[in-house]
Order: sequence, then structure tokens, then C-alpha cells
Amino acid sequence: MKIAAIAGSLRKDSYNKKLLSNALSFLSDQETDVIDLRSLSLPVYDFDMQADGFPNMVKELSARIKSADALIIATPEYNHGIPGGLKNAIDWISRSPEKPLNNKTAFIMGASTGGFGAMRGIYALRQTLLVFNIITLPQTVMVSFADKAFDENGKLKDEKILAQLKAGCDELVRITSALKR
Repeated sequence: MKIAAIAGSLRKDSYNKKLLSNALSFLSDQETDVIDLRSLSLPVYDFDMQADGFPNMVKELSARIKSADALIIATPEYNHGIPGGLKNAIDWISRSPEKPLNNKTAFIMGASTGGFGAMRGIYALRQTLLVFNIITLPQTVMVSFADKAFDENGKLKDEKILAQLKAGCDELVRITSALKR
């Protein structure tokens, strides 16, 4: 099974990149593709640009998503929604004639420095993914006060959250495997 992993934050020392890394530690027996949106430098979605031909970085991103069986996405919450960079990537991918997002499974999580743990960003992402027939796991992982949640090596300090991450990763593999049969 191949799992594409995306952090919605572009920041180098992002709490969501750390959260994603913690989740991926439970998937060491699966093939994973960590997609760094910052390094792709996607242009802002523009229909005229699409009409002239998809930019190479969009083609690359679409192919990587298409080749994955499942997605893990860690998103912060920006103004009660998902970050513009993540939404822009989804907008570009959704225009691909190959429909790379359709019929995937997804495990969504989020971290924020506030008390809600990116809850509204997770909700907004779930709504967006619904359009593509993506089966999102009912469970999510929300990390509140993320500025205090990780140790100096980026590992989550809270064993309960680590257990939730493991359970979510196990469920993603179980459901994705069942649907592939």
C-alpha cells in the first residue's frame, strides 16, 4: 500500500509537519510519499494557466497523489479554515483529467497553538475532501497547544495522542486494504 502524506503548513518548523512525522512512525511497514507543498512552489490556481497546460509541478503532484492508495493530511487552522497553500494544491489536483483524488481513503489530523487543536480546519478539510468521494476516517487527531506538545526531537509528549495516532494509522491501513480487495 502507498500512502501520500501532506502537511498543510509550509513553515519549516511546522507543528503539523511534526504531527505528520509522528504518524508516519506508525506506518514504517507501508510505502509512504511525503509531499512537501513548500518545495513544489505551486502557482495560485488560474483557469487560464490550466487552459495553457498544467504546470510541471502540478503534473508531478497529481501523479504522486494518483499513485497513492490513501492520504494522511495534517492541517493547521487558518481563520477557521485550511491554509491557502493546501487549498490551492487541492484545487489544482482536482482539475486533473486523471481525477487523482477520487476514491481514496484519508486520515485527517491537525495541530494548533490554540485550545481547539485545529478542529475547524479539520472540519473544513473534511468538507472539501467529500467532493472527491474520499472516505475520511471518522476519527481525527487534534493537538491543542502545539507549541508545548512536542519535545526537542519533535516527538509528541502525550501518550494518549500517540495512541490515537497509531489507532488512526492502523484503521487507515485496514480500511484501505479492505476497499482494495
